[in-house]
Amino acid sequence: MADIKCPSGLRLSVRGLKGRELKILEDKQLHRSGAFVDKLFNACVTEVLDGGPYNTEPGKSINWDNVLIGDRYAVLLAIRAETFGQDYNFSIECKHCDEKIKWNLRLDELPVQELAPEDAQAFARNEPMVAVVDGKTIKFKLGTGKDEKAAALHKKVDNAIVTMLARKIVEIEGVQTGLVRAYLEDLDLAPLLRIQKELQRRDCGTETKISIECPDCEGEFEVELPLGRSFWIPEEDTKK
Repeated sequence: MADIKCPSGLRLSVRGLKGRELKILEDKQLHRSGAFVDKLFNACVTEVLDGGPYNTEPGKSINWDNVLIGDRYAVLLAIRAETFGQDYNFSIECKHCDEKIKWNLRLDELPVQELAPEDAQAFARNEPMVAVVDGKTIKFKLGTGKDEKAAALHKKVDNAIVTMLARKIVEIEGVQTGLVRAYLEDLDLAPLLRIQKELQRRDCGTETKISIECPDCEGEFEVELPLGRSFWIPEEDTKK
């Protein structure tokens, strides 16, 4: 059991996985629906110690759909660390020479960006944050579990980046209400990515991109932290 502090200031008591949670890990329907993560949270988060910006009293339950994506990721890593320890061993294919690489990292050494106090206060009051990109004022909200699920559902048939931005952006200066998504879809890629970068900069969470150096060809490349089957059911590493 561990007491953890999430990037927004939310504090929770978290335990590791038990045998009965194997059915959650193996349930393909839960993975498809996006309910897999929430099921893990409901099972392994034992207590809210400090509600942070969520206005949740200590000891009360929390609605995971309304929790920031950065906080959700922190809870996910904490559950894994409490189950198997901070070391994570995984295999990945080199993007340069296609050789299989065995890699190891410590989950507690991944960089974390905390939510700025003023943004946490705005989130708690359900007020949008404000950013200026390319001279245009943008009002936006931070991404939550509900937004993450919506983007994941559209990933195969839609533009996940546009979907997430359209859900987060409340208003763009000079753009008619209700036409934000159409504006984003018609925007040149470079300014679109500048908007994405600025909104991500204001968000909180764990850095998920990791740098890999191939021991065979010495090529370097970046990958997203793998969260597949080996993350939850490791083949080699177990908690000592």
